[in-house]
Amino acid sequence: MSIMSNSRSRSSWCGLWPGSFNMETELTIRGKSFGGIFGSSAKPRSLRVQPSDEDVEDLLPSNISGKPSGTVLPYVGVACLGAMLFGYHLGVVNGSLEYLAKDLGITQNTVIQGWIVSALLAGATVGSFTGGALADKFGRTRTFQLDAIPLAIGGFLCATAQSVQTMIIGRLLAGIGIGVTSAIVPLYISEISPTEIRGALGSVNQLFICIGILAALLAGLPLVGNPIWWRTMFGITVVPSVLLALGMTISPESPRWLFQQGKISEAEKAVKTLYGKERVALVMHDLTAASEGSSEPEAGWFDLFSSRYRKVVSVGATLFLLQQLAGINAVVYYSTSVFRSAGITSDVAASALVGASNVFGTIVAWRLIRDRLPTKSNLRRRQIDISDSLCPFCSIKDETASHLFFECSKIQHLWWESQSWIGTSGAYPINPRHHFLQHNIGMKGGKIYKRWKCWWVALNWSIWQQRNKVIFMNAPFNGSKLLEDALFVAWTWFRAMEENFTIHFNFWSSNLPAGFQ
Repeated sequence: MSIMSNSRSRSSWCGLWPGSFNMETELTIRGKSFGGIFGSSAKPRSLRVQPSDEDVEDLLPSNISGKPSGTVLPYVGVACLGAMLFGYHLGVVNGSLEYLAKDLGITQNTVIQGWIVSALLAGATVGSFTGGALADKFGRTRTFQLDAIPLAIGGFLCATAQSVQTMIIGRLLAGIGIGVTSAIVPLYISEISPTEIRGALGSVNQLFICIGILAALLAGLPLVGNPIWWRTMFGITVVPSVLLALGMTISPESPRWLFQQGKISEAEKAVKTLYGKERVALVMHDLTAASEGSSEPEAGWFDLFSSRYRKVVSVGATLFLLQQLAGINAVVYYSTSVFRSAGITSDVAASALVGASNVFGTIVAWRLIRDRLPTKSNLRRRQIDISDSLCPFCSIKDETASHLFFECSKIQHLWWESQSWIGTSGAYPINPRHHFLQHNIGMKGGKIYKRWKCWWVALNWSIWQQRNKVIFMNAPFNGSKLLEDALFVAWTWFRAMEENFTIHFNFWSSNLPAGFQ
């Protein structure tokens, strides 16, 4: 089995296909023996790496310079105004409900009070269903600007309401607005964030929702001395709504959306604004690879209940359901009334303390899940004493997740070989998601798709196991054993998942292209 990679000019590649080299790769697979680059003595097949002018490790691209990652933070901050408005509109009714009920003459009518509270959620339901469609049709920034209209009008109507009807209409409009933001804020942030800080920014949306709830609870502190302050609390929301619309006029559109619309030149301009001109080619290449890797037919709502997605959707929906059944909504909407009923004098202040604990918990959770993989670079960042930060396999570059699993010269050949098993070819991205999708080209579900997913996980798991043996047991790198372990794990999973899969491991592993079909 061979994989040929002809030389290309160095300036022409933007992924991880090396430039300016010739490589012929053959991997020995006979029973449980794997050779080639791993130094096996097996003769029928061998793996030979013959760089033309440079060492193998030099074939990997060096870090491409560009604008600092922090240059996207102002645009992320503008988008987070939508998340903060989401949280503010959720919590603003907490402290103000009693006072607006007196002002509107519905103190004794708890049903109408409940309608005022729940009207926001009714509108949010509509907005959440339409937000994604609007973002796909008009673009992310234009949708933000359109979304600012119901947010501003809703806040204004609530602040000036002289009747229950006006108040409910205002809450409905505000609900539509926050429903749309719930869909497009995390979408926009993920699409403009550079890969190196995308994980860190992934939780910013939730953090600003909690900050918005806290701001609403703090805004209620003057209510005791000024009963009509509740109107100001609602009116305040007009300001960030206008700022959101204005901010999006100077924010770049999502490069991914522009690319999907075929606006290549505009996408390159957006990338240049976000990351600098040095990274335009690299980002555009990643967008191309991702679009090719995820080229599947349009999915409808009923597809969510198909066998392919049923488990994932069920787990996600159950988690959200349990979150709601835990009673957090009752705390957000009625904690002031609960504290008052419990005899706590400073009921609004107590609610503000609950909001502060919510923000604190979000920050703690964010820190717990951020960069938890204990690679050497992460350990050094946490000031854990280690001898060096180099990759334990090649001892040339720093050990990061992308390098360890995908870039290292002793690992790349395994992935190249895997491409031949499933019949794909193309650039070699190091972003884990893009890397998976790159090998997913042309697979529309079915057996080959499931087997590839198992192999992808099995190989990464085996790489991590080999890494731990090298570091903690001073074992030498053994690529043959690594590949054997990964294949055995994948074969075991196939046996467990596929009823008719009864092939012996030695026979299966001796003809892997057929074994993955």
